[in-house]
Amino acid sequence: MARDGVLPPILGRVAANGTPRQSVVFLVAASLAFAATGTYESLVRIYSPWSMGAIIIVCLSAIKLRISEPDLPRPWKMPLFPWIAIGAVLVQGSLIAVLAWDDPVAGLWSTVVAVAPLPLYFIFAKTWRRQAQAIAGIAPAP
Repeated sequence: MARDGVLPPILGRVAANGTPRQSVVFLVAASLAFAATGTYESLVRIYSPWSMGAIIIVCLSAIKLRISEPDLPRPWKMPLFPWIAIGAVLVQGSLIAVLAWDDPVAGLWSTVVAVAPLPLYFIFAKTWRRQAQAIAGIAPAP
């Protein structure tokens, strides 16, 4: 993601052996911060909506791409498309709602942790994208 300009370019650097050391250090620090919040269960309650949200995004993306790019070659096609994707979106959305209803504090923390980095992204995204393009040797888009 750093190489695409979505994250700071420093996170896209790799050592000679291919290890993304800066990214590993960042993830360890983030993991320690989460671990400091309490029990394992609280971490799962904060993380679960994110994983369910990722499934929702994948399913909605599959539907959108099938509509907007119907002629793309696809080595595998989802059976009963789009009904399975729609069903997965409804189930995952329902699970997120149940989790938020069952534990509103964890739901709030999950939202805060997910949304807090967005201002940084909107402030620095153009700069990160330009730096990533310069590193990759790609001419910047007009």
